[in-house]
Amino acid sequence: MTLDAPAIREAIILPEPGDPLRPVAREPLLVRTILALQGAGIERCTLVGWLPAPVDDRIRCAVVTTPTLAPPADDALRLVVGTGTVIDPTLVRDLQSRARPGEVLEIEAAGASVRVAPGPLVAGNGGVRLAPRHGTLRRAGSAGIEQALLTALENPRDGYLDGLLHRRLSRPLTRVLLRTTLTPNSVTVAGIVMGVAGGLMLGVPVPAAVVWARLLL
Repeated sequence: MTLDAPAIREAIILPEPGDPLRPVAREPLLVRTILALQGAGIERCTLVGWLPAPVDDRIRCAVVTTPTLAPPADDALRLVVGTGTVIDPTLVRDLQSRARPGEVLEIEAAGASVRVAPGPLVAGNGGVRLAPRHGTLRRAGSAGIEQALLTALENPRDGYLDGLLHRRLSRPLTRVLLRTTLTPNSVTVAGIVMGVAGGLMLGVPVPAAVVWARLLL
């Protein structure tokens, strides 16, 4: 984020009636949207409409509901996620870096839209129109959305080995695991078990054990 880019702490989500149950890569769209915003540093999400706030232990940011979109009176920037729009933290962080006080930004791609605007202008139209630069901005149900999310998957804390090897292996593996009943937690537990087993096998004075240890680690 550049030094003169204001922090965006609140997002306004315009969900469609079917969004809470609409799966996108095995994740309900509304939950995915909130987690993506939370992962990019958003502290409060406001859901517009009569949908209840989703219950998920991973959601730590404040989630409130309002029947209609009432533009806030203050000039703090809000990020507005359009109906049926799929985003990821990379896109949100990029928008945060491009935002400027008092300025309206419109990002749209094939029916998916995200808007950054000061409080009184969140429900308006117009502003600077920009193309997505980084991350994922797609319409739910569009072809290739799963691949787009996997391709954009990144972590600012990734090291050299992560970018060179681990991410390249994790993307195709993730795509396979999405078609199974395995949960992220079970994959984490499996990784812990493999790491412990690899460490123990390093102590076995047999050449084959060392090879297996390296593979497991």
